[in-house]
Amino acid sequence: MHYGYLSRAIADYLEEKYESKVRIMIDGYTMSDFVMPYLKAVRPAQILSSSEQAGVGHGVAMAMGAAFAQLEKGDKTPILALMGDSGMCNAGMEIDTAARHKLPIVYLVTENNGWIAGMKYHWYGPNWENLGEQDRTGAEWLGIKQGYGGLAGEREPRIRFDKIARDLNCYGEIVDRHENFTAAQDRCFQAAEKGQPAVLHCVMDIDLINSAMTGPVYCLMFAHLPWVDLPPRGKRARRAIWGKPGKFDGLVDLPEMTHHDHWEPLTEEEKMKP
Repeated sequence: MHYGYLSRAIADYLEEKYESKVRIMIDGYTMSDFVMPYLKAVRPAQILSSSEQAGVGHGVAMAMGAAFAQLEKGDKTPILALMGDSGMCNAGMEIDTAARHKLPIVYLVTENNGWIAGMKYHWYGPNWENLGEQDRTGAEWLGIKQGYGGLAGEREPRIRFDKIARDLNCYGEIVDRHENFTAAQDRCFQAAEKGQPAVLHCVMDIDLINSAMTGPVYCLMFAHLPWVDLPPRGKRARRAIWGKPGKFDGLVDLPEMTHHDHWEPLTEEEKMKP
């Protein structure tokens, strides 16, 4: 699923069902880059995020704290935590606490099977060519073939957060199609309203990226990669930001380049190994 679609669908649902009063904890770093233009805040301290501090996993406990505070004031409006799979892997087992206290929380997990979307197609290559055999898709390392789930090219989720949720007495669903999302989201909120925390595992488009990945900091962070080994979008970012005299030697001699639109899906040509 596309992060942009999901962001709009979440905001529309919250406005229609809850008059945009739902408190939102933003944990997913990539999701934070897409969802903010759509969310509405109609009361104080409604949208809490430390994503610019690179916090990962804090949303699990933040949602519980907000839920406890609301319930003490007689407010049973569900809390929404926007998580990534990295955040849930870091702190997800704590949803057991939410279940024990019957907290009205929906944990929406945008799973892209990665740590900050964008490193692959901007810096390391479509199949992680710039990494060693222990990471390169299709390579064998210690007898293990690398790739999703150990199989090159596989895209099935390695961890089913919906199943983990059910084992921890929460409500759980998984969705991988836009047309199924709103109904699944509604069932999760209905469960939360009844005091059963819910986890909605959303299988995301792994091509779309967080725009920070091509900002000045990350361009500098990946400066060790030779120009000839960079994927097309990495070249565009490095040339656009650091193609100035006194920065990266030789870049000023190349034709000028502009950033790509981070909402723009990858072309099939970009996904191919150079």
